[in-house]
Parts: sequence; C-alpha cells; structure tokens
Amino acid sequence: MASRCLAFLRGLPARFCSRSAEIVGMRLFQSVSPTTERLTRHVLLPSVLPLILLALAATPKEVFGCANRGYMAMAVVLLSTLGALGTTVRATNAMRMRDPRARWWLFSTIVLLLPALLLAPLA
Repeated sequence: MASRCLAFLRGLPARFCSRSAEIVGMRLFQSVSPTTERLTRHVLLPSVLPLILLALAATPKEVFGCANRGYMAMAVVLLSTLGALGTTVRATNAMRMRDPRARWWLFSTIVLLLPALLLAPLA
C-alpha cells in the first residue's frame, strides 16, 4: 500500500516500497487498552521532563558546575514550554472540532508546564 510506505512519504515511486516499510501506518500500541494508551501518551511521556529537571536539581554542583546546571535547567524548561505550546494548540483544535480527547491534550499541557513552575523556587 503506497500511502503507508516510507518511499511514498519521501516522494519516491511506490516500487521502492518494501514490506518492512509498511508498518509506518500501524498503531504503536496495538494490544493495549485505549485508556492505557492515553495515560502513557499524555501523562507518562510528558512527565519525563519534570523528572529530568528534578534529577538535575538533585545533582551536586561539582558534577556540572553552577552555570552549566542553570543552562541545562533552562534548556529543559524551554523544551517543556515549547511542548506545552504545541499541546495547547492541539487541544484548541480538538476543542474546536468537539473531540473528547481535547481534555487529554490539556492534561499534557499541565504536565509539560510543571518544569517552569519547578524552576521558580530553584532560581
């Protein structure tokens, strides 16, 4: 099927499509319930960034130095805030279409904004 093929995505003719490339369109979580999939996608994966920030705050300053720890913390907060902006746009579009999954995207936004809230007391 050409629409699921990597060659098709790259603009090449369908004859470059192999059977192994057809798995692109398949769902990542096939044997998992939809609730577990949503929890994994909207809670567990976004919660990695706050955990990285907490781990960075727990490291001694001798490991990275004060300035480098600050730069790394700011990078994590910037990445998290950009992700929150993306999930907010996605949630807004889903709300406009009356999609019930919009709440999950808003929950992802809240989780992704946690590093910005955690950085304030550390500063």
